[in-house]
Amino acid sequence: VQAVNNKIVNTTRNLVQTAVLQAEVDKGNGCTVVATCAGLDLFEVYGPRDNEQMNKANHLGYYGANIKRYLMDGYMSFEVGELAGGPIGMVFGAEYSHTVFDQFNDIASNMGIVNGSAGGDNIEGVARSKKSTFFEMGIPWTEEFSMAIAGRYDSYSAKGIGGNFSPHINFSYKPIDWVMIRATYGEGFRVAGFDDLYGLRSISYDTATDYKLCAERGGVYCEPAQYKGIYGGNKDIKPELSEHYTFGAVVSP
Repeated sequence: VQAVNNKIVNTTRNLVQTAVLQAEVDKGNGCTVVATCAGLDLFEVYGPRDNEQMNKANHLGYYGANIKRYLMDGYMSFEVGELAGGPIGMVFGAEYSHTVFDQFNDIASNMGIVNGSAGGDNIEGVARSKKSTFFEMGIPWTEEFSMAIAGRYDSYSAKGIGGNFSPHINFSYKPIDWVMIRATYGEGFRVAGFDDLYGLRSISYDTATDYKLCAERGGVYCEPAQYKGIYGGNKDIKPELSEHYTFGAVVSP
């Protein structure tokens, strides 16, 4: 039985509220003489930057998250018989976990008006439970040939996930003492974490070339440009299903 509580609190200084900053800059529109410039001179074209104007747009960001997880698991192992290669081993087990997630942002960041941030959802009491059962059986058919069969079933309480069975099987064969041939097959099932689902959104201006637009313009204006991108969590992420295969040999002369 386990109980884990992870608490995260972050504060970020010297962030900027975009609209406030832009308003201070716009006060200098049409300015040509330094004495008449009331706007914020970001690039110090007419002289030193006015720190009081910068402070008006300054923002202290706050982010807090809390993840509580409760876990219970157990298993038993025993032998169910014997073959030419040795005893047949069996393992059965079960697991139950319950996770609660909370996430909070300051008001301005949550609204998406802070430069570099596209906002973040305030999440309170999102919970998810998982029930799992698993087994594994080792079958030594002969001293030269053996196999193992395993499987795991996971069932989630969260909407849109449901349950899934993931099998796994492997073989090994030793035709001679110093050579072993082995192969495996398995399936995987991965559910998105809370950070994948609810991760804070951020804005990035990445440099790229829009080849589609370039082709529409007859092959001109193909220079790289900056494009606004928003990165963050996605509540609609579905579970990932995978298959894997391996085949190989071990030679130990």
